Amino acid sequence: MGLVLGLEISRLARSGREWHQLLELCALSGALLADPDGVYDPAEHNDGMPLGLKGTISEAELHLIKQRMWNGRIGKAHRGELAVALPVDYPRRPDGQVVRDPDQQVRAVVRLVFDLFDELATINAVLRFLADHGVQRGIRIGEGPERGMPAWRRPSRIVIQNMLRHPAYAGVYVYGRSRTG
Repeated sequence: MGLVLGLEISRLARSGREWHQLLELCALSGALLADPDGVYDPAEHNDGMPLGLKGTISEAELHLIKQRMWNGRIGKAHRGELAVALPVDYPRRPDGQVVRDPDQQVRAVVRLVFDLFDELATINAVLRFLADHGVQRGIRIGEGPERGMPAWRRPSRIVIQNMLRHPAYAGVYVYGRSRTG
């Protein structure tokens, strides 16, 4: 390869490290880089400097975009408009409204889990009761031709734990309980 063409060549890398590695590989192989501003030879000092600046500016722009997106997400969360994952018996309508599941059996199983936990006091005891009695939990299929249809699954410990801890069952909107990378 002798030439790398691009409308915005600094977008070829996601980070400064990747960008400088690309420049080094092009310099070692003798490949040129070209964009609407010109043709650059990364092996030449006078061309390497503007390429380095383009990469640095691109990285700063990417940081600003991510920051704006994060601020928008936080703003929606403060207004209570951010759509967060809902528990089993609270489907979201296409218009975004959250409602109780119309399936009485789904609601009955959720109520049973909470009643059992009040009585038995441990998640393992609740899970054991459900398994011994063949009780399955209702879910809504999230994609495909059967999207939105109820389906029944065997409950797991983590599912029961998440049900019991979910703030929506207390009528609370919560955002920011955990951080993700």
